[in-house]
Amino acid sequence: MKDSVIVIKYGGSAFINEKNSVIDDIVALHKSGAKVVLVHGGGKDISKALVKEGIESRFVEGLRVSDKQSMEVIDLVLSGKINKNLSFLLSLQGVNALGLSSKDSLLLKASPLDLAKLGFVGKLESVNASLLHTLLDSKLLPVISPIGVDIKGEIYNINADHVALGVASSLKASKLVFLSDIDGVLQDKDDKTSRFNKLSQEKALSLIESGVISGGMIPKVRCALEGVESGVKEVVILNANTPNVLKSFLLEGKELGTRFLKA
Repeated sequence: MKDSVIVIKYGGSAFINEKNSVIDDIVALHKSGAKVVLVHGGGKDISKALVKEGIESRFVEGLRVSDKQSMEVIDLVLSGKINKNLSFLLSLQGVNALGLSSKDSLLLKASPLDLAKLGFVGKLESVNASLLHTLLDSKLLPVISPIGVDIKGEIYNINADHVALGVASSLKASKLVFLSDIDGVLQDKDDKTSRFNKLSQEKALSLIESGVISGGMIPKVRCALEGVESGVKEVVILNANTPNVLKSFLLEGKELGTRFLKA
């Protein structure tokens, strides 16, 4: 794994169990010589913070409507609280982790997805890959908040899966890992042993069409397929709550999760 670029997306449902071994595994990966980039989400913490501020959460097609007032809270939660907490946890274990958002060297440039309908929900336009390469070459571990910025200085809330995909593609990463709360893509949602070990683009699209892949798994699978098409060598969906899942899969070669490889 030495010098391999690995992008890990951690957040959302994977945050449910805060006692999982994700941080320990990321430390082990970093110390093995891998160049690790961590992208995080934080939807549940955002919802809680908005409730405290008396702001109602509204969603359109799964995306959080983000007006100016909401964005102040969202930015504080993602870039201020979660980003710095993850960086701190990694630093406590001897990793030189650096928390970043779009405000740092215009890391994530964005444009509005649909300003009238969604407010300040962004579409990722570009990633400052040269900055990330410089940090990785200096043995630093970037921790990225999914907040984007446009040329006017306006900030946007971007789907963290899309940020992870954009980062991995721009870095031509060897692996992109989506950490979730399930074991991968299942043939039967009630039977965890029915996991697909590997999926091609053709097979994955047919599973979406037939309804086997449904709900929130659809955009994640589409991100995975786009990842391998854009130059990422391998994309995998893993269960963050499986003990030492990153270490087992990436360092020990155990067959876990669902892997997506280019045909």
